[in-house]
Amino acid sequence: MNDRKSIELASLLQSKLVEWIMEEKMLKLWFNDYDYVVAENASDASVVCEEHYGGDGDFPEDEWVCLSDDYTLTLTNDDGSRESKSCYQWVQEHGKGLLASTEL
Repeated sequence: MNDRKSIELASLLQSKLVEWIMEEKMLKLWFNDYDYVVAENASDASVVCEEHYGGDGDFPEDEWVCLSDDYTLTLTNDDGSRESKSCYQWVQEHGKGLLASTEL
């Protein structure tokens, strides 16, 4: 392989590695049959709930499901109105933390 192709390949591999690292750290919407949580991964979702509920709950990592960015989630506001957005929109607007719960 010539030097130019080696450099191009190294550059491509580096950009793919950066994409993979960023994807691993991206916030997603997670659900465990009770809570909707914006977090990096299932482990992080458990930590978010433990912090929110004061460590009183049991939030096993294997119970979390990552919802697709394009999945439409409808939540009911305190005033009874309903709001529908894609999971991606909820994540962008809310940021990390407990978004909603079926038990509140």
